[in-house]
Amino acid sequence: MEENIHINIKQVVKQNGEKSTFQTNTSGTYHRRNSDIIRYEETIDNQIVKNMLKIENNGVKIHRTGAVKTVFHFVEGQETISYYDTEAGRMTMNVKTLSIKHDIDDIKGKLRIHYQLSDQTGLLGTYQFQINYKEINE
Repeated sequence: MEENIHINIKQVVKQNGEKSTFQTNTSGTYHRRNSDIIRYEETIDNQIVKNMLKIENNGVKIHRTGAVKTVFHFVEGQETISYYDTEAGRMTMNVKTLSIKHDIDDIKGKLRIHYQLSDQTGLLGTYQFQINYKEINE
């Protein structure tokens, strides 16, 4: 069954010795089948980006389409190859997932992913992605 949810997203980025925090609130949907699926939209540079998170026992995949196109695959304790499509072409990114924590009950959940991103030039930064979601009681 698909549920409407409130979503709070927080991302902490550490690059070149500097730390930045981004936070946004939105709404979306939550659906549970063989995996947990969260869908929501966000605005980046005045353009809509559709996000789909697929949370499984062995990892998390984040698909983003629209102004930004990415597929990130997170597997705790492993390094995976992910993609970031830009106007200049596709960039291959290495994702080293340091930790994944997913807590969920009947009406709310929290997903936290701590990871490092690198490309052919080396380490780009360390990231913490957290999404809190709660069922909308209508």
